[in-house]
Amino acid sequence: EEYIDKYGLKIQETLLPFVQNLLCVEKPEFETVDIVSELFVDFLEVRTVPTTLQEMGVLSSLIMKTSSDLKDFEGARTYENTEEEVAEDEIIHVGILLNLSRCLEIIITKNSDTWESSSFIHIQGIEKSLFEALAELNALHFPNKLIIMRRLTVPFGYLSTIKFHSNVSEQALCIEMLSKYEKNGYITSWALLVLSNSIESRKDVDELNEKISIKQLISLAQFFEDPIQYQGYLD
Repeated sequence: EEYIDKYGLKIQETLLPFVQNLLCVEKPEFETVDIVSELFVDFLEVRTVPTTLQEMGVLSSLIMKTSSDLKDFEGARTYENTEEEVAEDEIIHVGILLNLSRCLEIIITKNSDTWESSSFIHIQGIEKSLFEALAELNALHFPNKLIIMRRLTVPFGYLSTIKFHSNVSEQALCIEMLSKYEKNGYITSWALLVLSNSIESRKDVDELNEKISIKQLISLAQFFEDPIQYQGYLD
């Protein structure tokens, strides 16, 4: 506790940029990323430093990148890598995703009431990255998938209910997601949640009905596989 008080703030401030630098080089050392991201979680579990929406955007983009990499490793089974090599890479990437998604979950739950309206411009980018990560991961089979998928949906509830944020700027993105990924219950349910939180009047309802029909909304539920997906749908 004394060590955290003395050095925790400085260490935490460097961990996210460090993870970003590790992941964005031409040939990342994924084992190192796994270790550093786990350390990030350990610090956040004890004490969370203030984190900006811009930094949340960086974190969500790293999650999207790691999700895309995991998908690529699964496809690599049919190419030059051996089954054992691919399996090891997948395990490391799942570990990184577990760590980064946990960081995301902790940060959003402890910081969402501290962000200024001037930073709301980053919300759309965060949601877009998370939607894309959910799209990449949905068809894959890997350990702890349910935990990761659920963690990646947590920010939508918090971001869409931030005081003084109307969610209108995210409407077009959510409608696009509903059309593009109608069979992905994680995406459609939380896109619907954001849309529902953008409604303030009957006029808003009518305008959305012109872009997405009631019949289409009802049909989305047939693809739900996780009970948590009904939360956004029923809202």
